[in-house]
Amino acid sequence: MTRTWLVLAVSVAFSACVSNAPESSKSSDQMASEAAQYNLELGVGYLRKGELQMALDKLKKAVEQDPSLADAHMALGFLYEQIEQPGDAEKHMRRAAKLAPDDPQVLNAFAVMQCQHGSTDEALKTFSRAASIPLNRSPEAAYTNAGVCARDGGMLDEADQYFRKALTKNPRYDEALLQLASLNFERQEYFPARAFIERFLQGNKATAEALMLGVRIERAMANTSVGNDYAARLLREFPDSPEARQLLEQRRNGN
Repeated sequence: MTRTWLVLAVSVAFSACVSNAPESSKSSDQMASEAAQYNLELGVGYLRKGELQMALDKLKKAVEQDPSLADAHMALGFLYEQIEQPGDAEKHMRRAAKLAPDDPQVLNAFAVMQCQHGSTDEALKTFSRAASIPLNRSPEAAYTNAGVCARDGGMLDEADQYFRKALTKNPRYDEALLQLASLNFERQEYFPARAFIERFLQGNKATAEALMLGVRIERAMANTSVGNDYAARLLREFPDSPEARQLLEQRRNGN
């Protein structure tokens, strides 16, 4: 199973309101704040389109105009990570987390970066903080990210616990179910792996990744019939997927 972070793309919620008051009645600070918000929006737009230099120019302008704008620092952190400047990336993401200590999106993004930079223990603490914030509408995402981080750090028992915490928040959460199926398969605990992949497929739309994992689990349990059913479904529903190509290659090789 390919482990992917749930939060890699920047999704900034533009909550600031732009005043309709005449320019002459606005303070210089208010005008700078509105200009910063505008440049943030432009910068994130360029970032989403992959126009990184334009994004960098607008986001740097945004933090110059309003150094307290956490979303701008978060977006800059993500951008610097994209262009492989980890020092600048961490500086801006850490600044965003300091400015918005109760924003679960900012904390989640910061924790992802901490984990990618090898600070697993600190990342797990930050993920847990993000998940525990009462206004967090998706704590299961933060717990699942924590599980992925723990798993990548070789902490399999801790990963299992985080994925299960995610399911206590949302029993049908697809990524946590898939991660638990994959984790149990990796540990050769095939019965729980089967149970989690079945729960995933019963409550969520099938994916090529999930069906391929189902094939592997059933083959490991010598359950050829169900494994073949998963394989047929994979080839029928996702014929152009990498998993389908892998399955066809295995068949050509007699596996």
